Parts: sequence; structure tokens; C-alpha cells
Amino acid sequence: MPNPGSPESMQAAQQQMPGMSGKTMIGMMLAMMIMLLVTSFRDPIGEALDVVFKYIAFKDSPVLTLILAGIIMITLSTVVRSFMTD
Repeated sequence: MPNPGSPESMQAAQQQMPGMSGKTMIGMMLAMMIMLLVTSFRDPIGEALDVVFKYIAFKDSPVLTLILAGIIMITLSTVVRSFMTD
């Protein structure tokens, strides 16, 4: 029996998993486009983000604001993903 962390074990686990269908990616892309194009979605999302970013925004350095926003988004997505995976 191979070690659970070995490459052979990982390859066997990947072969047993079903692949993601192309329809899933198209659906995600359409959902994102709808969120960007429909103003009734954009405004509430912007207002919710403003609650957070008005406290951490650097008024004279937009690069620092973008870097900090990226760090926050990566951290949030990592935390959510860790709770959602088995």
C-alpha cells in the first residue's frame, strides 16, 4: 500500500475523481458577466466593499490599496475553500 501522500496515491485519487464539465465553467463565466453588466448587482457589491475599504484605503497610493485588497481576497478565498473541502 503506497504512502497516502505519495505521488502514486495522489494520481490514483485524481483518476477516481470526476472531471469538471465545460458547462460549469461557462455557467461561472456567464454569472460573472451578469454581475459585471447589470448595475443593480454592481451597486450593492460596491457599497459592501466600500464598508471595508474606506478604512484601509491609502488615498495617495493606489498600488498599496490594490495590493492590500488582493491579500484580503486571497485570504478570504483560502479560508472559505478550506471549510468547503473535505
